[in-house]
Amino acid sequence: MLLAQGDLAGAKESYERSLEVQRLAASDHSNTFWQCDLSVIHSKMGKVLQAQGDLPGAKRFYQQSVDIMQRLAASGPSNADWQSDLSVSLEDVGQVLLLQGDLPEAKKFYEQSLDIMQRLAVSDPSNTFWQRDLSVTQGRLGVVLEEQDDLEGALKSYQQTLEVIGRLATSDPSNTVWQRDLSVTYSRVGDVLLAQGDPVGAKESWERCLGVRRRLAVSDPSNTGWQRDLSFSLTKMAQVNNQNGDRGQALRFAEESLNIDERLAALDPTNATWQKDVKISRALVAHLRK
Repeated sequence: MLLAQGDLAGAKESYERSLEVQRLAASDHSNTFWQCDLSVIHSKMGKVLQAQGDLPGAKRFYQQSVDIMQRLAASGPSNADWQSDLSVSLEDVGQVLLLQGDLPEAKKFYEQSLDIMQRLAVSDPSNTFWQRDLSVTQGRLGVVLEEQDDLEGALKSYQQTLEVIGRLATSDPSNTVWQRDLSVTYSRVGDVLLAQGDPVGAKESWERCLGVRRRLAVSDPSNTGWQRDLSFSLTKMAQVNNQNGDRGQALRFAEESLNIDERLAALDPTNATWQKDVKISRALVAHLRK
């Protein structure tokens, strides 16, 4: 609760108190309930430290969670919950390693997590939680591969993500989490295609992304995250249309993006990110109007 409210210091203090209790309880390694609880607490401490910018500390707690869940998963291979928790813990470590710039190690942890999630997803295709977890892990592995300039591998990973999240999004158009996941994946596919020298393919993928984000933004104009997502997609469409020689269409997209950015910036003049978005959009519009 405290972490969700942004009270990082309070959340850290609460988890530290829990850790003391759990360390005593964990003296009985045969008690799997206590072991699971300890793993969860280590994971939550990791999230607090990560939010505070303490990546080495976060990694240490995430790794402790991994160690516990590996022992439990090894002792009960048929326990799907333990397998799933292990996959999440491995992914947490991978995320920190990615933020630290250790791409080879991040890839290793993501691949281990992905291997588990693939087995779980295959074992129960109706479990939408596992299906989404699979798509998220595939997507994050794609990010690592893209950072390593393995564009072919990244595209393959993103396309696999698209297959999974596409099925979920089609099965429930009202699920905004799945819809946003779909838009992010379309955007990533477009990025890779452009990097591979395929602006036409990139444009097609970004157009699909834009369609999803328009629907989300229209469905809830008060959701600033979705509004900014839409602005970001409009900027990409402006750039790719300009690259393809359609300057007029590029300007229309850029102006629409600027309009959104200015509305957001007016809502909170102290939001440095939104103010920066306005500057970038104004510069693009000015360039296209020349």
